Amino acid sequence: MEEAILASNHPKLAPPATLTDPAEGMMDLTTRINQIAANDRQANSYEIRNAIVLAENKQRVRYQNGVTELPISAQQLLAHARRTDYNHRRRLASNLVTQSGSPRPAQACAHHIVALRDEQAEPSRKKLFDWFIAINDADNGVFLPRRAGQSLAGHPAAPQHGPIHTALYHASVYARLRLVPKTEAQTGRSRLRGIKADLLAGVFPW
Repeated sequence: MEEAILASNHPKLAPPATLTDPAEGMMDLTTRINQIAANDRQANSYEIRNAIVLAENKQRVRYQNGVTELPISAQQLLAHARRTDYNHRRRLASNLVTQSGSPRPAQACAHHIVALRDEQAEPSRKKLFDWFIAINDADNGVFLPRRAGQSLAGHPAAPQHGPIHTALYHASVYARLRLVPKTEAQTGRSRLRGIKADLLAGVFPW
């Protein structure tokens, strides 16, 4: 009986919607916090919402001309890379186009040089974040052919994107990055650009 009374005192929450528009997302967040805090006299729904938005903004990664904006921490970059509600490949593609000033090649896929989620790439991701380079930074990306039999204009030897995520590939990436100190981000970027050039030339091990 007590459980029934408690249930009746709380507004029924609708199933969560799939939202892509930021304004709709904010409206949905505000509505749900109002519902959640409705029967708590000590709760201020606007303060709760603002605290949540502030926390999310602190985890947000921004780019200028495709390059990670500073200041930012390695912990923020790690948290951002772990987000599953974010289209990392689309952001990487956008940053590559912004940095190069050239349109996205036809039939191409944006490839993370230091992989986004592969467990074998964890040591390389640590190096990347220690240099304050985000996972979707343009220097950590390259366009590769999407499917077998396709090629990039000017780069006929570039490998297809899918099959290259091998143990040899991840080990070779780490081997290039491992000796660069965390204080030498520009050297780290130079190593990433070297890997990109070798991938496009079809000579990077995988």
